[in-house]
Amino acid sequence: MLGGAAPAGAAVPVLLVLEHAEAGKPVGVNVEAVAGVFLSPERGKPQDKWIVRPGHGIRSENRPGDRLVALYRGTGAAGAERVLLAIIHIRYFTDKTAAAWMPRFMLVEEPLVARTKDGWKPFTALRGAPSLIVLSGGVLPNAEGFYPALELGFSVDKMQIDSWAVQ
Repeated sequence: MLGGAAPAGAAVPVLLVLEHAEAGKPVGVNVEAVAGVFLSPERGKPQDKWIVRPGHGIRSENRPGDRLVALYRGTGAAGAERVLLAIIHIRYFTDKTAAAWMPRFMLVEEPLVARTKDGWKPFTALRGAPSLIVLSGGVLPNAEGFYPALELGFSVDKMQIDSWAVQ
């Protein structure tokens, strides 16, 4: 039951769902609220657009703590490099409809740079990935800048999410 409170007996709440379309049908991957690095079952499949949808709400007296999910191209396994694509900041807000704290999302835009013989360059440009992430869709953020869902992709290429790290 995504988009609502965690079902009774749910072991680990879902922070967010990474969704893309395949043959015209949505395919979703759950990102659970467990710290660590995880491989995506959709690794190696570049997409025009990924949609970040809310996972489970949390029923609690107090607001749950913020979480970060770093999205990577590459898995880091067998010498393969992991390249940071984006960081999703998750903050919980009350939702009277779900009677729970629901996750909302903010794209963290931290320019990663490396010094080269030619000066400072965007890190993603050095690794061959496009350096511009584009947010699309008609959803507006709340007063704190957090969206109920994000649609994101690269400006000039497809985005491939192979792994993520939850903090």
